[in-house]
Amino acid sequence: MSTPIDRFQEWYKEAKASDKIDEDAIALATSSPNGQPSLRILYFRQLIDEKFCFFTNYQGRKGQDLSQNPRAAIVFLWNMIGKQVNVEGECFPLSPEESDAYFYKRAVESQLSAATSKQSQKLSSYQKYLDEIEENRKKFGNKVPRPEHWGGYGLSPHRIEFWEQGEHRRHKRECYTKENGLWIKELLYP
Repeated sequence: MSTPIDRFQEWYKEAKASDKIDEDAIALATSSPNGQPSLRILYFRQLIDEKFCFFTNYQGRKGQDLSQNPRAAIVFLWNMIGKQVNVEGECFPLSPEESDAYFYKRAVESQLSAATSKQSQKLSSYQKYLDEIEENRKKFGNKVPRPEHWGGYGLSPHRIEFWEQGEHRRHKRECYTKENGLWIKELLYP
């Protein structure tokens, strides 16, 4: 029997084959400890085991939300092929080695941006940020160290829903929930 992870990989491959979709764009929903939701678009970067991984500044709003309330949800919307995948679960920081591996694959310019940004903090002018990037370029050159405040999270799912568009709103919804380590599949009304 295939798992929802296998199903996700099949759909992801289909989305990747389309030249009209950014298959890695996801909406990430987090919530503060008092329940204030926050939603933003970012990029899915890889699956590690069953964890859906993304990278960010741990000190930014999403990092602060996740440090206090690790429950989160992501949505892959592949509307050009009539599909979406909703994933719910808990987020855990990736190991420093996993974060390093991704950080050093990035372009030096992206490394400089990550090392410089004080994500979600107030900024007096955009030029100030650009000037700080240039200061770090002089300081680090092409050997930018991954800052401790930057790294990856893996969302470990307990629920994955596959939605497929149908005519006349007769969409197909399949929901997998993890119970005692096993995935249970159910169909849902659209």
